[in-house]
Amino acid sequence: MDSFFIFITRLGDGRVLAPLFLIITLFFLWRQRKKEALLTGSLGLGSWILKEALKRLVKRFRPHLWLWPDPAYGYSFPSGHALGAMVCYGWLAWLLAKSFPQHQTKIFAVSGILIFLIGFSRIYLGVHWPTDVLAGWLLGTLLVISAVYGTRRPDNKNQPKTR
Repeated sequence: MDSFFIFITRLGDGRVLAPLFLIITLFFLWRQRKKEALLTGSLGLGSWILKEALKRLVKRFRPHLWLWPDPAYGYSFPSGHALGAMVCYGWLAWLLAKSFPQHQTKIFAVSGILIFLIGFSRIYLGVHWPTDVLAGWLLGTLLVISAVYGTRRPDNKNQPKTR
């Protein structure tokens, strides 16, 4: 199971998520959807900044319950993999579900399973406490909800002027 969970955990690594955020952002810029591009770029950068700030603030050490099959470095809280996976795959699922409403159940199911497996892989590999992963998921959920709300707010340019 180690190699399976190492593969899964890689899907939540910044070396996968950062290029994915960049590709999605560039796609929206190409399609001239500036609001979505700004939100996607902000989510990627914002989640990274939030994770780094909290890790330095909390300074929680990683568990050492057994030998790690895939070593991790730095502080433990919150799980950057869980946070990044929730933000990236959660946001991507919402964007896809919005574009393909007839498949939204499948889209959210696949995304939810992937997000869960990435978080669980961090516990399985012994590099995070369960609360680190839960915190990452919670923070990621809050960021995605904020971005979803941001897409639903009308632009100030299009609002009627009030007296």
